[in-house]
Amino acid sequence: MCRRHRLVATALVVTMGLVGASCKAGGHATSLAPSTTTRPVEVTAAATPTTTSPAVVGVPAPTKIALVALAKGATVSVHPEAGSTAVIKTLANPTIERMPLAMLAVDQQADWIQVRFPERPNGSQGWVRASEVTLTPVTSRIVVSVGQRSLRLLDKDQKAVYETNVAVGKPSTPTPLGRFYVDIWLPNPGRPYGTFMLSIAGFSDVLKSFGGGRGQIAMHGWADPSVMGRNVSNGCIRMRNADIARLSELAPLGTPVEIVA
Repeated sequence: MCRRHRLVATALVVTMGLVGASCKAGGHATSLAPSTTTRPVEVTAAATPTTTSPAVVGVPAPTKIALVALAKGATVSVHPEAGSTAVIKTLANPTIERMPLAMLAVDQQADWIQVRFPERPNGSQGWVRASEVTLTPVTSRIVVSVGQRSLRLLDKDQKAVYETNVAVGKPSTPTPLGRFYVDIWLPNPGRPYGTFMLSIAGFSDVLKSFGGGRGQIAMHGWADPSVMGRNVSNGCIRMRNADIARLSELAPLGTPVEIVA
């Protein structure tokens, strides 16, 4: 969960040195997102999934709009409401991890997009000008049950197409609950994070910093499969390397992540 990055990049491989296991630290890296996140679209009624009863018992309804909003320029200004001239936050692109700034679109009014962004407190959101972002549809979402120590990936019809057991936060450093999204898509993050890391735009409620980072959580690989099904991490979602590799193929940048009790 805590990442102190040391980049060694060759062709399509990104290898990173990481320190700690609970938060995101600054560094140099290259984010390689699946090809499904390369087609920009407009926010329209057709792009808005219909909210229906969940196909999986205990899974909440999906977010209103499943669209990732990628920043175009060096900064993005966040406003308290659509049309406002007041600025409540200025977000840098790339981020402190040297990654593209990815936000999750949740609503639209004319030329304004309401987004969630990867900052404390959890659930931070505001309005950005549509001209400052590129919108791309995301058809899947991830649901993590802390109580069941399980992870399920649902398709656009809310059917579970992949599920596995995982390790979650221990009682002293619990995995935070809430609605988040994948903000960084990173292959080969380095030890101890296995073959893949999908950073979650959510932060520990206990660890405000860790190893020089901000206490941000992630889903990542783990070499010891005996921890699966247990509460042992500093808040991250630990997965078998084969599971996180498969999940990375199904969950592009911007995929909503809902962590429930």
